[in-house]
Amino acid sequence: MGYRDELSAAQARADALQRRVDELEAENAALHAAEAGDAGPADVAGAVATSAGAPPTPGADATAWRAAATRTVLLPALVLVAAGGALFGAHQPALGGVVAAVGVTLAAAGAVVVSLVELIPPGSILVITGRPRPGPDGRPRGFRIVTGGRVIRMPLVEQAQHLDVRPRAIPVRVAGAYSRGGVPLEVDAIAQVRLASREPRVTHAVERFLGADRARVDEVAREILQGHLRELIARLTPAEAREDVVPLGRALAEKAEADLGRCGIEIDRAELVDIVGGA
Repeated sequence: MGYRDELSAAQARADALQRRVDELEAENAALHAAEAGDAGPADVAGAVATSAGAPPTPGADATAWRAAATRTVLLPALVLVAAGGALFGAHQPALGGVVAAVGVTLAAAGAVVVSLVELIPPGSILVITGRPRPGPDGRPRGFRIVTGGRVIRMPLVEQAQHLDVRPRAIPVRVAGAYSRGGVPLEVDAIAQVRLASREPRVTHAVERFLGADRARVDEVAREILQGHLRELIARLTPAEAREDVVPLGRALAEKAEADLGRCGIEIDRAELVDIVGGA
């Protein structure tokens, strides 16, 4: 096989791997839309049809709610301020001043309260830092974790950050994985992983990935999976590896689970897409 043929074959494998990643990401998007509680069949179908890309920010729903709540608070406040101005015009300055002051106070207080309310949409958890809190083992730690609903944080003392715990599909490619007998193979796999949302692994996720982007989570998960995939391939001949593609994917998920868990990552499944070499 010439250089161009090898390049074309490698590109075809990469395209096939990316298509499978896109399919899993679309499935995840559909599941997330269904879990949100406001998605109809058309919304789910649209999510499946959408190609994988940058996921929406976990706090996007909370931002939209905060904007709507602010408008709701400001509307009566503006009405009161306008009424106060009208009373000034009607030669009732004392009453007008009181009404306008109430309107301004209501607007300021409402805006502060709204800014302190944090919503936790499906697919995310909220991490509030700033005050020591007892952990599951009773020991104090510098954060608390909220997994659903809403919460009011303490002003000036606490800060809130969302952590994306939705599943994501990541490609796992291993080049030069030596099979039994010393034959090198190129192996392409896909794993569906997510940050943990339950104790004790969620604590590891917060400590390691709070403030990190999605790429960092994928990088750590990929490195762990690549190591275990090499170990599994080393036990098989090329022929055995091709015959045991499905069991090999399950074995990869099982072997990597403990190491991923220590980093605060959970794995839903893994599957092998292609094995090249050793023919």
